[in-house]
Amino acid sequence: MDVPFPFVAGTTARSDLFGRMLAGAALTVLVTSLSAYVGAKWSGLLAVFPLLGIVLSVSSHRSHGPDFVISLLRGMVAGRFSFAAFCLFLALALPYQQTIAVFVEASVIAMFVQWRTKRLATAQRAQTITESPVATE
Repeated sequence: MDVPFPFVAGTTARSDLFGRMLAGAALTVLVTSLSAYVGAKWSGLLAVFPLLGIVLSVSSHRSHGPDFVISLLRGMVAGRFSFAAFCLFLALALPYQQTIAVFVEASVIAMFVQWRTKRLATAQRAQTITESPVATE
């Protein structure tokens, strides 16, 4: 299996894990407190996207360095397509089907979208590598 980044798994201290949990909780409480002012849509967007990115980026940067964070954020961006497909399917199908069935179907759709996104990204990366000019003397 081709690993997209050459990073060694590091150990995480208990205090670092506690700090991540505390930071995530504090940011979540902040966004929840602001929801009365910014509304449900904005507080939902702020809770899902930036909070996760902030906590993961900072802790990953400390543990693994900037190259790891770049790979992490690229993966998060690619994963947004499957998350969007999951949420869109839930919004469209929940009024018409049983809840459990809708969540199972949305999960299958999200996995398919993620698989397809990965295939497209891999193909694009392979094409970029073959098209890049090689310096010759």
